[in-house]
Amino acid sequence: MLNRRHLRVKVMQTLYAYSLSEDKNIVNFEKSLLKSVEEVDEMYIWTLNLLDEVAEYVLIDVEGIANKWIPSDKDKNFTSTKLNSNTFIDSLRQNREYLEKVKRYKVDWNYDPEIVRSIYSQLKDSEAYLEYLNLEDRSISAEKDIIKYIFKKIILKSPDIEQAIDERFINWQVDKEVLQAMIAKTFKKFQL
Repeated sequence: MLNRRHLRVKVMQTLYAYSLSEDKNIVNFEKSLLKSVEEVDEMYIWTLNLLDEVAEYVLIDVEGIANKWIPSDKDKNFTSTKLNSNTFIDSLRQNREYLEKVKRYKVDWNYDPEIVRSIYSQLKDSEAYLEYLNLEDRSISAEKDIIKYIFKKIILKSPDIEQAIDERFINWQVDKEVLQAMIAKTFKKFQL
């Protein structure tokens, strides 16, 4: 998943730590390097799963709107579950490798459900989401555009989300750029 440049950076960080360490056991540093690379992949899966969770939250929100006695005019705009059936999200949910890694890394955003709710709330307030809901076009590019918007304009810009990910992954600030590149590559490769 990582390109050569990022692997070189990880190797150099490990070599530098090795040179400063009094413990010259190479096996420990090799394990540290592999763990560092694995952690980037884990961050990638957690982030993809966050997109999936936001799409799943649409169902909860629509159900809440349906249960209201008198929904507001604004609520009437958000009765569609279109995001939950987004082709990118559907293909993600059917990807065996992704599902295996979700299980292996024990990915579960239920430890802080406010994060998913916060992302969806910001999404509902955006013009891009309203346009997406009103758009009849279900082409791959239209479906990808809303997912890109969620990732770039909400997930990467929200301090609450950054704090939650930073608490979980200590190297988040260093590996954030790598993660962005991995997600961008995923968007670019996505086709039906």
